[in-house]
Amino acid sequence: MKADLSTPFLDRSGKPIPDGAENLTLRSVMFQVLDVPLPDDIHAAPGARLKLAQIGHKVQADQHIDLPAADTALFLERAARVANANLFGQLVKLLDPAQLEA
Repeated sequence: MKADLSTPFLDRSGKPIPDGAENLTLRSVMFQVLDVPLPDDIHAAPGARLKLAQIGHKVQADQHIDLPAADTALFLERAARVANANLFGQLVKLLDPAQLEA
């Protein structure tokens, strides 16, 4: 699904979440998920790490992102381990809303 990377992330009361002088956006949350080192990253296959780097390049390159299903699944699997429940729910809603209908 194509998602606007400038979409703000909201706290539980519906207000944008501040992040310094800006607000958290899909782009900034995606970078946080990609950039947080996880213990098993050290043992990850080079191909898996490269795929995460490629997702990061796509996030940086444009105002919208439209990841293939496999890349979305890889990213959301990582996000489930890194993001809190509020942020994770918003990531799923923006990147793979069909999961919410299941």
